[in-house]
Amino acid sequence: MMKKLLILPLAVAVCACGSDDNDSKPIITDPKPSYQNFDLAVDTNESFNGEMTVYLGRYRPCDTYPQYCGENNKNQMTPDDSKYIIKIRAADLKQAYPTSINSGLFADGHYSVLDILRYVGDIRDDIQFELGQFNDQIGTYDFRVSWDRNGDGQFDELDNIDGESNLNSKDWYARYTYTAGEFMRESGQPTLEVLYDRLDEFIVRDNLELRFESFSPAMTERRQLVQAKQVERLSQSNMVVPEVIVDFLDGAGLVTVAKDIAVKPYDIRSDLFKPGSYTAMDILMSAHDSGQAEIGYSFWPTLSTNANVGSYAVHVVNGQRTQGFSGWTLSVGEKETFSDFFNPGPLRKGSGVVNNIIAAGDKYCAWLTDDGKHTVDSANICFEEWGNSFGGGHIHHMTDAWVTTYPPGAVKLVWQTKQWDLWNATEQNIAGDGQFPVYDIEQAIAPLDDSHFGWKVADCGMCHSLDKIHLEGDSPALPDQAEPYFCASCHGSNGATAGHGETSRCFWCHSKDVAMVNHGDASMIRLIGDVSCVERATDAVDESRKGACATQDNLPLVAPGLPILLPHDIAGNFQSKHADVKYSTELTTLGNSDWHTSQTFPDPYSCVTCHVNK
Repeated sequence: MMKKLLILPLAVAVCACGSDDNDSKPIITDPKPSYQNFDLAVDTNESFNGEMTVYLGRYRPCDTYPQYCGENNKNQMTPDDSKYIIKIRAADLKQAYPTSINSGLFADGHYSVLDILRYVGDIRDDIQFELGQFNDQIGTYDFRVSWDRNGDGQFDELDNIDGESNLNSKDWYARYTYTAGEFMRESGQPTLEVLYDRLDEFIVRDNLELRFESFSPAMTERRQLVQAKQVERLSQSNMVVPEVIVDFLDGAGLVTVAKDIAVKPYDIRSDLFKPGSYTAMDILMSAHDSGQAEIGYSFWPTLSTNANVGSYAVHVVNGQRTQGFSGWTLSVGEKETFSDFFNPGPLRKGSGVVNNIIAAGDKYCAWLTDDGKHTVDSANICFEEWGNSFGGGHIHHMTDAWVTTYPPGAVKLVWQTKQWDLWNATEQNIAGDGQFPVYDIEQAIAPLDDSHFGWKVADCGMCHSLDKIHLEGDSPALPDQAEPYFCASCHGSNGATAGHGETSRCFWCHSKDVAMVNHGDASMIRLIGDVSCVERATDAVDESRKGACATQDNLPLVAPGLPILLPHDIAGNFQSKHADVKYSTELTTLGNSDWHTSQTFPDPYSCVTCHVNK
């Protein structure tokens, strides 16, 4: 084929007493400069050095589209996974392009989604990518894509299969997600999340997953409406964001907590972006510094699931602080488009999704209706392109990586509490709930200092036999079972660092690159399949049930009817239907997780005892 590129362009306190010094983890420092709304800061130095994945073409479930079925009637991520899944190594991308198309935005060595699409066009004979001029109306580049969809070696009208526009199309764009880690419980749909963001501003990070596909002209029009509004806003009012709105779930609904925010660049992520770049984090930091609202941040490293987040996360809004699985969701964009995307699950009952969209009038995708009425065609487009709980301005994206060169109409924060049950977390542990004691070490009568030979060693049992200590009457009677962190009630923190405000699920952040050491069985790596599963932290261990509760098909669900709890792959193939969809036998956990609790260093109770929150 003859082708060419046409240039037209938890974070939580570690568990129990003692030091957590570990040269392999990111350096936790005081913020530089010091921001009072940071619980902690990290000396970030992120590079794009790994790989990411590209899927070409739409995802269609094979029970509805048999021609999309793979081996053993499994869903595929693409029309043909043997052809259209592409792994892209950072080293290869850097060799092809020394800098990004948007070199004025990204720090050296970082790239955009548009760079990836251009690269795919360079390395494949079946994709032709044409970079156009910068479009001042929408603040990004125009481009066109052709895909030899039928594989006949030609780019022509025959490639417009299944209603797609695959010849010199201006309607190709991207969906995205980041890896969910090792647990096969991706919450998103295999279609991935539709982007309204400008592709030349959306950063590529290790383990990013992208889908490039043809959308309808209606999707292109809707997306460009959002982009044009933001360009116009910048021209009228410079870098001023109209409002930050919040739903505290207190019955008041959405309330405005900050208005007319004059945004300044804080350059907090100078490892990702050039100085003077704007992100959603800058909007919220500016709202905080204006005195109109309290917005607090913490940092999420690589999580216990091995999902590499590496970003600052909103932890506090006007005193309401994240706690375990309760926290803040975020939307950035235009208020009138925040509800564009919808969960199609409830519409699958009865006469089917399309018929139910038609029956609902203009409730879904009103911009596609004629006098408030859907046709079969418009309802199909509505379902296929907007039928996802996440998309547009409401995606899984962190504020310090969410570029906002053009000011959005609003940033929306919504308090969420349902995640505990959504993920079937049997260990709903929160400091102070009475399941395990939390000791007040401020009242310690014999605090240790650095003269102690075990200074900063968290597990007292490494040196002291806990059942043979204080037998000479030199201490009040010990309880029948004295766990290491009980020692802190008399002997203080033994050099443990101060906490940073968290009171639940410390293990979520302190497990990989910010690992805790010398914390007894809480630091011990074990196979998930060897861990007994219980319903609550204080229940007796049931040896007949092994592994995390959410890894098993035959267990009752805390939240019935939520299949994301059951093992499945990213293409939506469930273990209940495909026996070969299994968790790796090498999947590991530490002594605390959402499904089991260490009895000697219970999370978060031992954590907040020794790492006192100030």
